[in-house]
Amino acid sequence: MNDKIVPIKHILQNGDKVEIFTSKAQTPKRDWLQFVQTSKAKARIKKYLKESAHVNADEGKEIVIRKLNQVKIKFADDSVFKLIKHYKVKDALELYLGAAENKFDWSELKTLFFPEKNEDDKKPNQIDTKDFKQKVNRKINSVDNFLIIENSVDNIVYRLGKCCNPIKGDDVFGFLTASGGFTIHRITCPNANELLNKYPYRVVKTHWTQNEANDSRFLVGIKVVGVDEIGIISTITQVISQDLKVNMRDINVLSDDDIFEGKISLYIKDNNHLETLLKKIRNIKGVHFADRYDER
Repeated sequence: MNDKIVPIKHILQNGDKVEIFTSKAQTPKRDWLQFVQTSKAKARIKKYLKESAHVNADEGKEIVIRKLNQVKIKFADDSVFKLIKHYKVKDALELYLGAAENKFDWSELKTLFFPEKNEDDKKPNQIDTKDFKQKVNRKINSVDNFLIIENSVDNIVYRLGKCCNPIKGDDVFGFLTASGGFTIHRITCPNANELLNKYPYRVVKTHWTQNEANDSRFLVGIKVVGVDEIGIISTITQVISQDLKVNMRDINVLSDDDIFEGKISLYIKDNNHLETLLKKIRNIKGVHFADRYDER
């Protein structure tokens, strides 16, 4: 600018002599949006950032898969959740973008998934999902009472716990309420450990009926995260309601920095039905994460 080098955000004045230096290595940055003036420039920067986020997320996902394979860990929701927690990111999309930008130290990956066992150092509340399910199952299997859900022969009154929203096919147990009926909880319910420890005499082993003719529907929540492209929400709802004939109760979608996060409540037949639905959604272009969601 007037034979002097100035930052890109420098404000031009009438009469300034401008010479622009370019580089193939330079790419638009998000903070450019704070000082560009024309709508056309802003639109082009936003378009580039959106396309870049989509490409980077795909590249990052491949990096995560490769890193997990190196330590012989299967790429699955539980392993992704563990990485999200370890690297303190918001969701899978942020994990993939961080991997693409080389933000993470992968040297401790093996230790993360194969920690040395030291039971003395483990606090009571630090139980991983697998150990927790085994612990709960041992306690449930020690009781003699038994309940088959949807079996109306004995006119047993039961309801599904709102704390964990169990669906047919989930590992569950029944808990005798003060009114004499039963509340059905998932084994992974946040209240399971407390109920089993404090009131073991009120717990019954519980199985779902295998009656295929039963047409019950169960309320479940799912969370979907992806690139906020035109029509993507419409595509997701079409897969749910038209392709799979699933009834939605409500949908809530938030968007930030061209990334959307949707929470959808819907009615499904069982967990196999749910998994089929999730696989369909995960295959939609632009979707980077889809899984069951419990609002706790």
